[in-house]
Amino acid sequence: MNNVKKLNYHSIYIFDENRNSKTSNSLKEFIYYLKFKGQSGVIDFTYSCDKDSLHQGLTIKENFILDAIPTSLIKDSENNLNEFLSKIRNPYLAELIETLGPLNQKIESLNKATLKLTSIIKALLSQSEYVFLVTPEADQDFQAIKTLKKCIEFEVDNNLRKFLIKPRNKDSWMDISTHIITKCENSHGYNDTPNPLKKLASVKEFKPTYDFKLLKKAS
Repeated sequence: MNNVKKLNYHSIYIFDENRNSKTSNSLKEFIYYLKFKGQSGVIDFTYSCDKDSLHQGLTIKENFILDAIPTSLIKDSENNLNEFLSKIRNPYLAELIETLGPLNQKIESLNKATLKLTSIIKALLSQSEYVFLVTPEADQDFQAIKTLKKCIEFEVDNNLRKFLIKPRNKDSWMDISTHIITKCENSHGYNDTPNPLKKLASVKEFKPTYDFKLLKKAS
């Protein structure tokens, strides 16, 4: 394990589902992987897995206040939440929150798409170093997934958070993932490889090879 590199900042790790894997519990899979990477001591993480990560009987707002918003000895929970949400720097996170509608909705009244998105947003609102997401694309439309991806990239680039995602299909996340994780056959270890598509995408951020204005004039 001494030769294994720990997770870097600016990291979005995607698990390539192994059908032969004996680990059916996604949370355990995330923890096992971090331990394999040399993470010791307490792991500062938040976890989103649909309704299992939400408190039934409470509203969306109450779930955020209880688990995601820093407490204050001066302000009451309502004002504390309003102030916290007003200071969100991530525009894509603010957009996702807006799509939830009224925050006083009870969890049991939400449809599958809103339920899933609420769980994800609660994880994103937390101040944890690691964010674990299980099938975040489930029940979401194209626009929601697009905004979520931008939201995740903003958190990685600006807040130095690390994401571990276990999707239904890794191919749908290849545009933002930095590494692909596979479980070694007949062993308890993991392989993670840099995403070549993401590496190519980063190259495009440099100055274009062609002068598009000159090409346009020439035509």
